[in-house]
Amino acid sequence: MSLYIVIALLNGVVISLSRVLNGRLSLHVGPLKASVYNHLVGFLVLTLTLIFYGVFQLSSILLMLSVPWYLYLGGFIGALYVALNSFILARLGVANTALLVISGQMLMGVLLDSQLHDSKEVSIKLLGVILIGCGIYCSQITPVKIKVAS
Repeated sequence: MSLYIVIALLNGVVISLSRVLNGRLSLHVGPLKASVYNHLVGFLVLTLTLIFYGVFQLSSILLMLSVPWYLYLGGFIGALYVALNSFILARLGVANTALLVISGQMLMGVLLDSQLHDSKEVSIKLLGVILIGCGIYCSQITPVKIKVAS
């Protein structure tokens, strides 16, 4: 279990780095082109990896065709995520964008858990989402400067 936690944390680090790089690319070429370039590079890397490991076979192509079409919407949603994130990151900054995206992920996770798993832990998870929202709000407050008489 602890290995999975480390992998998840590392994935968060990689995603944050990816967001920053895509946001910077977006400033140079625009968010939609940045998203296309991001996915093109990812496609090429994954294609070369699959070719290297010999995964492209007739059986895998037939399996791909047997999967319901709507399960491939994850690719569309992923591309939309990258495009929107590239656009927003340049305007809100890395920390705010990350917090808001994580809040959205947490909220959707709580909703899915409550619907799919009839989870009794929804209230504590919802509290986590609320605390993240409070953190975002607090990060936006301008500190009051107090002058000390000398």
